Amino acid sequence: IEPDAPASAASPVLDKGGTPPSDAILRGLITHKLLESLPGLPRESRRLVASRYVNKAAADWTETRKATVVADVLHVLEDVRFQSAFAAVSRAEVSVMGQVKVRGETRMVSGKIDRIAVEESRVLLVDFKTDYTPAHSAADVPDSYLTQMALYRAILQPLYPGKAVECALLYTGGAR
Repeated sequence: IEPDAPASAASPVLDKGGTPPSDAILRGLITHKLLESLPGLPRESRRLVASRYVNKAAADWTETRKATVVADVLHVLEDVRFQSAFAAVSRAEVSVMGQVKVRGETRMVSGKIDRIAVEESRVLLVDFKTDYTPAHSAADVPDSYLTQMALYRAILQPLYPGKAVECALLYTGGAR
């Protein structure tokens, strides 16, 4: 994102007739946009760019709420556990489509992977979750999230023979 670029929080999929997105959806859209765009910027300029973007995209939020979103995103980007997801070999917002057998029936599946990193021995798929209450263990993860990642893995595995396709959910609140 350019520091002075107009922020667009509208979602053509989720919004009908120009209805503003809910607060939770807006938070998710902003967080995803920052995690897509900031890794390509110099580390020292990220906070300023993120703050400007959040100020425009969520002008009516409190300063504390804006600062929390910026801090959450920067925390994720600076956490060494997630370096692979934001390395030079990674890409953001990768559209995928393919056929997958579901309960014995072939179905077309499409989606958008938040972050993908193709490494020497593995392919890492990362989906960002901006839930207010992040899962504290794998048992707490909603089945819909697990299904989504399993479908992505099923689509991509044939494209990367010999590589492990690993999936991760990255909860942005608290960087888990």
